[in-house]
Order: sequence, then C-alpha cells, then structure tokens
Amino acid sequence: MLNKRQAKQAYKSKEEFSRDMGFIPGKDDVLLDSFDVTSQYFRLSGEVQINRARVFVNSLLFRTPNGRFVS
Repeated sequence: MLNKRQAKQAYKSKEEFSRDMGFIPGKDDVLLDSFDVTSQYFRLSGEVQINRARVFVNSLLFRTPNGRFVS
C-alpha cells in the first residue's frame, strides 16, 4: 500500500482513498477509519493476538511533498 500511495499525489478525500484501496463499505469501515486522510499525516494502528498474548501497533506517518513517507 505504501508503494501505491507514493506513486500519486495525496488523496483528496476518504472516498477516493476507499475506492483506490478497494475497501468494502460497511465491512471495512473500522479499517478505513484507522486512516486519517485529511492532511499529510496518516495514522496506522492494529492489533495482533496469539493465544493470550496481545500486541498493539500504532504508527504515525508523515508524507513529504516529494511523496516519501517518514515515520
């Protein structure tokens, strides 16, 4: 997904982002809401659970004007 995002200008709206990423309305709403596409900052969060262990991942990415991501 990062390669796809680097290949074009920043998305203008969540609708454009949703269409390009192939999200299914109603099914992927939580995933779509985990992305903030209103600025050059993007939030990526997730959770992995294996048996009793649980890991949370939270990242804040910044997209520079030349299209590169910096975490």
